[in-house]
Amino acid sequence: IKGLQDKGCLKRISIALRHNNVGYTINVMIVWDVPEGRIMEAGEALANHERVTHCYDRAKADEFDYNLYSM
Repeated sequence: IKGLQDKGCLKRISIALRHNNVGYTINVMIVWDVPEGRIMEAGEALANHERVTHCYDRAKADEFDYNLYSM
């Protein structure tokens, strides 16, 4: 994996949670438009909530103007 990262072939590794297998009956994604200077603050607040399984930031796209995602 380190070799693939060093070559630039591997961008990231992530996990896909099958929510039903871990006891959740529903799973919802919420996307947020957060000012750039407050993404860490908002992300930490979301991550500290007991029902949030994960959250992450993404660059905004022209057709989708949101930068913080939470599940």
